[in-house]
Amino acid sequence: MPWMPGRMPHGAQQRAQKALHDAALARAAQQKHLSDQLAHPPVSPARRAGRRRTSQVLGVVAAILLVSLIGLAIWLLIDRGIINLNESGVRGTSTVILRVREAPTASSQILGRLSPGQEVELDCQTAGGWDRLVNPFEGAYVFDDYIRRSQHLERC
Repeated sequence: MPWMPGRMPHGAQQRAQKALHDAALARAAQQKHLSDQLAHPPVSPARRAGRRRTSQVLGVVAAILLVSLIGLAIWLLIDRGIINLNESGVRGTSTVILRVREAPTASSQILGRLSPGQEVELDCQTAGGWDRLVNPFEGAYVFDDYIRRSQHLERC
């Protein structure tokens, strides 16, 4: 089609419409960017540092609480006898009324008695068959034939 005054060639008209469309999209994107900045203003360095300090303090507090809870749990386990801190950790139970003696001999002084079924903590066993107590009567002895043990007992 020949060119006529007042009329654009077909390709030029399409390019002009595309340029107008692109300009409108650019304006819309710029307006959205500006509205985003107004809705969410940039955080100042001082505020960012304050947030960092707050999160660090919260982390330290959480760590302290965690360590405290673990310590409390361990203390409760020890207090209830679930965790035994003595070296051997061997438990025994008296099978009869049993004399507790000062030394590992039948002629040594009697310090007390264990009732049948009474639990004791044992430290070690002498070559003569006597068990040294940890609790009750720390350092005292009972004859091993009348103690039912939870496991093997080391030699003293």
